[in-house]
Amino acid sequence: MTAQGERFGIDELAPPPKTNDSNVGELIAAANRLRCHAFNPAYFSSLDFIAPGQARAPWLGTNLAGERGQGPATWAQVAQEMESARDDLDAIHAALKNPAASSVINYRNFGAANVLAMRGVAQWLVCEAIEQMHRNDLSAAQDTLRAVTALARLHRDDLTVVNQMIRVAIAGLAFDAIWPALQVPGWTEPQLEELQSQWQQLEFFRIVPSTMEMERASVVELFDRSRTSGLKQTRRSFAFTTSPGWNIQTLAEDYVIDPLWRVAWSEQDELFYLETMQRVLEALRSGSQHKSWARLSAELTEAKDRFERTLKALDSFRFSLSGMASPNFIKVFETVMRQETQRSLIIAAIALQRYRLRYGKLPPDLASLAPEFLPAVPVDYMNGQPLHYRVEPDGSLRLYSVGLDGKDDGGNPECAAAWKAYSGLFDGRDAVWPRLASSEKQTTRPELEILPLVLFRDAPLPDVIRTLARQADLRVRIDPKVEMESLPPVTIRLENMTALGVLETILKSNRLVLVKHAGTNLVGITTK
Repeated sequence: MTAQGERFGIDELAPPPKTNDSNVGELIAAANRLRCHAFNPAYFSSLDFIAPGQARAPWLGTNLAGERGQGPATWAQVAQEMESARDDLDAIHAALKNPAASSVINYRNFGAANVLAMRGVAQWLVCEAIEQMHRNDLSAAQDTLRAVTALARLHRDDLTVVNQMIRVAIAGLAFDAIWPALQVPGWTEPQLEELQSQWQQLEFFRIVPSTMEMERASVVELFDRSRTSGLKQTRRSFAFTTSPGWNIQTLAEDYVIDPLWRVAWSEQDELFYLETMQRVLEALRSGSQHKSWARLSAELTEAKDRFERTLKALDSFRFSLSGMASPNFIKVFETVMRQETQRSLIIAAIALQRYRLRYGKLPPDLASLAPEFLPAVPVDYMNGQPLHYRVEPDGSLRLYSVGLDGKDDGGNPECAAAWKAYSGLFDGRDAVWPRLASSEKQTTRPELEILPLVLFRDAPLPDVIRTLARQADLRVRIDPKVEMESLPPVTIRLENMTALGVLETILKSNRLVLVKHAGTNLVGITTK
């Protein structure tokens, strides 16, 4: 592998270390002070999807809606909270004027505390931007949006999985600010051009192969240490405990498996790990070129399945360290590709708005944006093809990615898995750029027929569900994990209830829940 150009040393992979960055010190200090505030912007900064493909712009509401049980905050309260944090927010803005590409980091003793604090900073900035949008202070909002994307670029060359995933999370929070921002009237084209430029500077998947090379180098050093001192301490560190207690398993591991591993298996284990990681790296490097999650996920799944088959039975002892040091990164890579797709959608949406400002109408296709507004049509990282776009008959736009399955469903935002609540673009069949919904929640519901009597005796639960769903005019999708046939038959007598109420009662008694999708008659059934 070395002869083919692979690098296995931490020092040869690490980017040049940066001298102590006082701006980052100020940023961390301000972040720690903000954590002392009673106000938690995390409850107020998320985008509110009220139906598949529809979101509400929070700045349009009478109050700023809360979530996770948190009630709404008045705009006066939000403004007061932002003012109370003004010194720290100003320090954060100043520290992010020129975000450093790398940090002072020890890859042999990496601590994630400072990295994790950045998420809290992003939540404050998003909330600040939304409050500025409500006041229609677009100049201030532009400055705050610039700071959020700068935060997502901070230490972009640091080669740790935690750092890169925090950057992705920050960009996800930035999406919750940029989408409502684009619903505010009054932006000028130069302002939009700068916002677009900020998002074009963000990259996430490009550095993933290098990050995994560093992950591999760290594990190679772990193999060397374990060969010297044994797997006992290594195993404890992966178990996140210092006092596992004594039992037959730990005795066998410490006094039988470990000596055998050090003498006979350690080199076989390391070779197996390196061969597995090589397949993963080759898939990731190829993915940097084809930019298709559909293709990449298939290659990664094949490597994962092969790895897990080898670890079965006795080989789990022979490849002990590989089993500990090779977590399933597929979900991590999926998250990165999703964020890259969201970034493409944002860039395309801004360019479309710039086109409309300049020409007074939407373009017929995305190709019309290049090269005047875009160097090229943004890529859909779900299948490696250009994003999809059309102008609807009502004059609105439909901009979308084909979503996680890589299949074009014509821009259908309806839930791909109806038993899951719609909370983001990738919950739909296609990942659709949201339409602007009403700023207020609907307070009225259609009248539901009251049934004088509902009676079932030893009725199979699937039949009961179908009957009640038909009565309530619902389309039902059941989670495949729910083993309906194994549930007991239904015997129940209820009076003066709606079919929906009866259905919810029966499901609750069987420890099942009904997932509703606002704006549709689609419901899902899943386990608690």
